[in-house]
Amino acid sequence: MTAKAAERYLTRRQAAAFLLDRYCHGSPNTLARLATQGTGPVFRKVGRLVVYAESDLIAWAESKLGKRQKSTSDNATKAKPGGFMLTRKAAAPSNTETPNHA
Repeated sequence: MTAKAAERYLTRRQAAAFLLDRYCHGSPNTLARLATQGTGPVFRKVGRLVVYAESDLIAWAESKLGKRQKSTSDNATKAKPGGFMLTRKAAAPSNTETPNHA
């Protein structure tokens, strides 16, 4: 029988650095906020210390990635469920007319 490799657990600060290194996005404060909202990666507690398994961080981050695309305009008007959609702001009305002061 082969022994299963032990899972590596990271503190919130280490988890944020791990996500930043692998996915260019991560902050301990963001992980803390997501934990209170229930929308972040799965975590465990050792006493009062919050720890994240690397495999859970990877699974969570991968679930947040959009599909591969070749153009920035691919699905420009469709948002992923539970995601955000960036759209252009409507142009402000142009004030090209100058008032006629008589």
